[in-house]
Amino acid sequence: MRAERNGAFVEIAPGPFAVQYTIDFPEPAIGRQTARFSGSSFENEIAPARTFGRLKDVEAMRAMGLSLGGGLHNAVVVDDDQILNPEGLRFADEFVRHKILDLMGDLWTLGRRVQGQVTAVKANHMLHMELAARIYEVCCPR
Repeated sequence: MRAERNGAFVEIAPGPFAVQYTIDFPEPAIGRQTARFSGSSFENEIAPARTFGRLKDVEAMRAMGLSLGGGLHNAVVVDDDQILNPEGLRFADEFVRHKILDLMGDLWTLGRRVQGQVTAVKANHMLHMELAARIYEVCCPR
């Protein structure tokens, strides 16, 4: 089962639970990262990974009255090749770990444990939710 758009995709295949996620951002501070999570040690490996954003996007969102609770205390902010958080990253690959966290949260909306090998490349919440909807149609028909 697969959801894809503009060269990005997320898919699930039969097998024990695992997620392999690849991101590729033009900002040198983020770049291309791949991580694999097999379901063990979520609390230590995935949960601490903070959301992230570009300084230029944060400024635009604040101008629209959005993201007012966000800051360097709970998000990683990058500006081209610089990480603006004084303490740096929690993990060298924190960006891709956070994308795994996003994916797991989106799949959690199914209300049941997902079994399968999930692969994601340059995906986003929209694709995650599209995959969740397809899984739901197969596993939970009306």
